[in-house]
Amino acid sequence: MDALKAVKKARLTLVLGPAVLDYMERLVSMTMAEDWEEGGTPVAFGQVRAIAMELDVEERTINNYERCLVERGLVLWHDYGNCRRDETGKLVEAYPRSVCEKSLPL
Repeated sequence: MDALKAVKKARLTLVLGPAVLDYMERLVSMTMAEDWEEGGTPVAFGQVRAIAMELDVEERTINNYERCLVERGLVLWHDYGNCRRDETGKLVEAYPRSVCEKSLPL
């Protein structure tokens, strides 16, 4: 994924620690390929508790990672609604985390 490679290259400039970068990579892995196509919206959705358990960290740590990514304009957070994809997997409606492709240092 070109966007993730760009973030990794700019990690020091963005002041992203390895754990936050790993979390960003996890968010990108939660998106679908068509989310990154022109006109798409890269969206990652999942329960904070489940992600924290998977990464073996506290929920508060996930919240801190997200706050760090939001402050740097790499993630938009929408804490309302839900996500819906059509039968092909294309995103129709979503309101959770959006990975901000346009703000990535490409």
